[in-house]
Amino acid sequence: MEPQFDPEREAAFRVDYYARSLSSVRFGLLLGAFLYGLFAILDLWMLPESWREAYLIRFAVVVPVCLGAFALTFFERAREHVETLVSAFVIAAGLGIVAMIALAQETELAFRYYYAGLLLVLTFSFTVVRLRFRSAAVCSLLIITAYELVAFFEQRLLADGLFHGRGPVFINNNFFLMAAGIITFIGSYVLEQYSRTDFRQRNELADALEELKATQTQLIHAERTAAMGNVVAGLLHELNTPLGAISSAAEVISIAGRKLERETRAHEQELASALIEDNTQVLRSATKRVTQTLHVLRRFCNLDKSETVDYDVNRALADCITLLAHETEGRIKVERQLGEIPKIRCRPSEINQLFMSLLKNAVQAIPDSGVIQVRTSTQNSSICIDIADTGVGIAEDRLKNLFVPSFRQDHLRVKLGLGLVTAHSIVQHHGGTLDIESHVGKGTRVSVTLPNKM
Repeated sequence: MEPQFDPEREAAFRVDYYARSLSSVRFGLLLGAFLYGLFAILDLWMLPESWREAYLIRFAVVVPVCLGAFALTFFERAREHVETLVSAFVIAAGLGIVAMIALAQETELAFRYYYAGLLLVLTFSFTVVRLRFRSAAVCSLLIITAYELVAFFEQRLLADGLFHGRGPVFINNNFFLMAAGIITFIGSYVLEQYSRTDFRQRNELADALEELKATQTQLIHAERTAAMGNVVAGLLHELNTPLGAISSAAEVISIAGRKLERETRAHEQELASALIEDNTQVLRSATKRVTQTLHVLRRFCNLDKSETVDYDVNRALADCITLLAHETEGRIKVERQLGEIPKIRCRPSEINQLFMSLLKNAVQAIPDSGVIQVRTSTQNSSICIDIADTGVGIAEDRLKNLFVPSFRQDHLRVKLGLGLVTAHSIVQHHGGTLDIESHVGKGTRVSVTLPNKM
């Protein structure tokens, strides 16, 4: 049987084949040594005149070879040649029986019946000690050839012809021996084909998992990019108001300053000074708001740090709520019940992405006005985050497939829905759980549980 893989994969298959069969091979070698020694009992009956020579073959040659092969399987370097070690045992066992047949006198029962031991050796080679097809075929051909030579030249079974004298013994023995050889060929071939198929499927599955992980990473990055779009939109909204106030205050201060230069009356000077003071306060307030917004953005956009750190979940939720304020202001009331919880060990960028996705879903689920409740609490060694909305809810038939990528229609465009898929992936990656409870017309509650440490 020619190799069905490229050279590199073929070598990997051979290593994998005996690595997975090692326990079976060791058991087979021990069992073989035990049975080969046990059948010595028969020698006293079947070889009454030659039992000493038979014992020498069994206990000085075959059993030591078997036990030596067993011992070598525990050494790393020898383990690379398991197939050779097993082949040596099978050949030694088969040739040992052939040697006993050659030693037997015609009056001894072993002369006619010890060929049965060869049937056992051939079957043993591909079933228990798991020889591959090529090795099993070589061992079988070598053992059968050795027997045929002994039958022709030592036992002279055909001296009186095929159907006379000892000829029928030759026919009987070869009938069963050839049948055992054919079974060995077919059995070892089928078992190896099965092993090759299993190896190929496991490798294909491993490759598919690698591709899936790569795709999942790409999807997470895509979802993160979408989350950043929400952040930018929120940032523009948050900065627009204070920047407008700064611009107006600066214009008023400029006008008041010019008025001070022209006016000499005390009343006008006091009015201009008051305007300058009031607008200076507006400038300070607007500048403070811009600074706070930039701090929130800096914490949220910490995307270059992929390592795990201790992170404040309450602050992360507050930041996400702030960045979504342009979508909730005036129509959605956000109620916060943030408990006293410890920091968790996590990847901040992924946690930010998780909360932004869940809150964004809650906002989009409320078409007009409504309420979003955000709660945090501790439970044993984990923290719990509940985000509930009074939106339209999710139909029961969709709840079963929320964590499966799906397409949805958004006006005239068809989009791939990945938000909850990515959220679920992030939660699982952090060793947590994500549960969703929803009722159409009443709203949805998303419960996330995250361990303190990954």
